[in-house]
Amino acid sequence: RWCGGIPVRRNSANGVIADMARRLQSETERGARWWLVIAPEGTRKAGDGWRSGFYHIACTARVPIGLAYFNFQRREIGVTTFLMPSGDIQADLRQIECWYAEHAVGRYPALAAPVRVQ
Repeated sequence: RWCGGIPVRRNSANGVIADMARRLQSETERGARWWLVIAPEGTRKAGDGWRSGFYHIACTARVPIGLAYFNFQRREIGVTTFLMPSGDIQADLRQIECWYAEHAVGRYPALAAPVRVQ
């Protein structure tokens, strides 16, 4: 919380996507630099796909998605590409998947969830 983190109770939805989208849109409209950081896999364990909340928040707030990466082999992290969601989640996920295939390599690549929403 010392750096502005907002805890989210994961065991109940309670309008988190709509609330975060409203807050992000409001901060953007007033000219603030406000970043919302979400791990789309939603977990630290192997999974079947990504959670879709990050996408819906970006669409609702009309803000780009920053494609952050961790490349464990090269010891790099960064955010170099931003994607404005089109509203076609499948098409956008294909672009995201291609980008991550070239840039991100985790410590345990076999545990990375495929880029598809659950």
